[in-house]
Amino acid sequence: MNKTQIKKIISIILIIVVVGILFGLYTYKNLNKSSTDTNKVSSEAQNSSEGSSSSKDGGNSNNTIETDKPIDYNAIFKEGKPLILVFGSEDCDACHKLKPVLQALSDKYDGEIYIKYVDIVKHPDSYDNYKFQYIPSLIFFKNDGTPYIPPKEYIDEYDFEVPKDDSGKVKYTLHQGVLPKDILENMIQELI
Repeated sequence: MNKTQIKKIISIILIIVVVGILFGLYTYKNLNKSSTDTNKVSSEAQNSSEGSSSSKDGGNSNNTIETDKPIDYNAIFKEGKPLILVFGSEDCDACHKLKPVLQALSDKYDGEIYIKYVDIVKHPDSYDNYKFQYIPSLIFFKNDGTPYIPPKEYIDEYDFEVPKDDSGKVKYTLHQGVLPKDILENMIQELI
């Protein structure tokens, strides 16, 4: 074996060792991050359940409106519960005003309706099926997953949009902007 071959073999071994070390560090970092995230979620879940002991299900309520998980539409509609899906973001003043109203309604109607708030900046793929220009944007579904269509006076007065597909079937009901709490509550009572 000559010096050139030895240098090539040593170079290859060094590359393999460096790649192995980098892979090990990457794996270790991700395992630590995953462990930290799990602890964070667990402590948040524990704190929220301790703080809501008055809920109908003994403090294990799932009525927090903000979600970082994809919406499981099938599970919601399998339970036979309506859904109000809200798209917003952290830098939206109207969204900040609407969130406490939505959370209060979610608390009041816990177990009867799902209200889910999705941050479109954190989850840009979450609204691919919906067309809107402004946030907050609210989408309403009946308990079987079909679009809820509000009374005509609401549609006219509050500028609801009811997009249809090519066959003329309603795809969803959309409201862009903030709705008054009493109107939201009236709609929830119609939905449940």
